[in-house]
Amino acid sequence: MTITEIAEKAGVSIGTVDRVLHKRGRVAEKTRHTVEAVIAEYGYAPNPIARTLKQNKPFLIGVLMPPPDSGSGYWAMILHGMKEAEETLQPFGITLLYEYFNRTERGSLLDAARKLLERPIQAMILAPIVPDEAAELTARLARIPYVFVDSPLPKASPLTTIAQNPYRGGQCAGHIMKLLKGSGQFTALRIYADAYNLCERHRGFCDFFRQDAGSTVIESVCHAESNEGIFNFLDELFAIYPDINGIFVTHTEGFIVGQYLCYSNRKDRVALISYDMQEQNTHGLLNGNIDCIISQRPEYQGYNSVYEIYKSSLLSQKRPARISVPIDILFKENASDYLSPLHY
Repeated sequence: MTITEIAEKAGVSIGTVDRVLHKRGRVAEKTRHTVEAVIAEYGYAPNPIARTLKQNKPFLIGVLMPPPDSGSGYWAMILHGMKEAEETLQPFGITLLYEYFNRTERGSLLDAARKLLERPIQAMILAPIVPDEAAELTARLARIPYVFVDSPLPKASPLTTIAQNPYRGGQCAGHIMKLLKGSGQFTALRIYADAYNLCERHRGFCDFFRQDAGSTVIESVCHAESNEGIFNFLDELFAIYPDINGIFVTHTEGFIVGQYLCYSNRKDRVALISYDMQEQNTHGLLNGNIDCIISQRPEYQGYNSVYEIYKSSLLSQKRPARISVPIDILFKENASDYLSPLHY
């Protein structure tokens, strides 16, 4: 019930209700009891939107993530969603402050966090893809609510996590590979060895084939990010395991693997499943270099990370501990239907 509604029920002015609520000014004892009785019966919820507009102060949300030009465009898509939400919520003072970190450079996440925490932020959005540093950081955020995007992180206590279930994503990749190739020798490839979500995708993929006596899954970790480095890694991999007939790329760089398979004349016998429907992967799917893409709606994640903080911090709404992102399975035949405005 609002102050106006309480005033109407109690038969007093809005100013009188305000004085009772904030215990200031003089109010007759009988009048005070009347107002308090109405509040006790119907409750009182302050209007946080009106309060924010009245204060005319920005609500600063710090964003800690990789640079938008990294991840072959994946992080730019998350950023796009965040900026869309910021623009929508601009009348309520929502303002985003960004610091970017290099996920391959030790200490970069904590250095970026230090810069962000020097500013008067009131909440944080974090991509916890460097698990040890993210865990160290979140242990310090006792008074700052934070939201995870892209990946969960065990033992942390975020306001909410907006991410796909990575283990189930890996299981889905295994199921699709089985439909494409039957049994065989497969590999789950990742570039970033320690990222929790990538390790969980690998685990889900392996577990799917655990009961298939005719299949083996080779774990492969490539520490190169460039096309040349990935090509060299794949040359060495196929020299050791020439019978690989299916590759699951647990992150966005599937299009590079697709190019390699095409250039090395292996694509006809090797199935390829990758993550993320960014531009280059989309081209790879449409031209046949990639057989299937699992998408995790990065724009949706970015958009809702901002909105969840808004709902919790400004609207005082209790938020779910996790918002599961759907596991979108895309083939050449349904890709065009997915190339639409942001999936919010």
